[in-house]
Amino acid sequence: MKKGLYELLKQFVVARGIKRPDIHSNEFMSEFYEWIKTRQAIGEEYLALIEEFNLPVKDSSCAEINKGVYDSITIDHDTTLITPYIEEKELYDPSRLIKYSLHVDSNFGFPEIKMEEGYRLIIPEHEVSTYITQNPYNQSLYKGLELLHNSNRNNIVFGVYGETSDKDIREKLNSVLRLRKELTRGYDETDMTTHGYYLYAIASEDREKGPLQRVRNR
Repeated sequence: MKKGLYELLKQFVVARGIKRPDIHSNEFMSEFYEWIKTRQAIGEEYLALIEEFNLPVKDSSCAEINKGVYDSITIDHDTTLITPYIEEKELYDPSRLIKYSLHVDSNFGFPEIKMEEGYRLIIPEHEVSTYITQNPYNQSLYKGLELLHNSNRNNIVFGVYGETSDKDIREKLNSVLRLRKELTRGYDETDMTTHGYYLYAIASEDREKGPLQRVRNR
């Protein structure tokens, strides 16, 4: 099983509160794949919601980080993909992919890619200005987003979504709240609950346009 799919499997088990997962059961795997389809549909709603932040979430100046091909919300757009969970052959345009994890310099808040043999690639803000991720597989995969935001050089969008019947809603919402506490410059937030699913996201306040009217601003 591919890494990204395996991470989704773990999320599925937690969301459904399954005590004894059986990947050899056709019924279990069928339910898992239906869950993925539902998540993809909700992901489309989430993408539409975060577009209200007026940040460039669908072009190459935005990077979606640490997501797989089954749960990327920008896989069908021109967004840069920084992730070890997608293979070049899975993309129509593999030039979009940087197949590493994103690291953030803890002293200066620079976004960088740590490559083999100790090489570092610092990503210029004129190439990628906005970094997004959602429903992270674990806490380490969004570590440093607050530094990008607080540096005042880059923007971030971070959020969660799922079904209102999920067992892990509180845990996921708390992940956003923990990050929110670390933000030292203006941000916007928005949420929605409808038709059995929920969406919640925070984003850097657009420095040129200021606070938005259609989302809650802090």
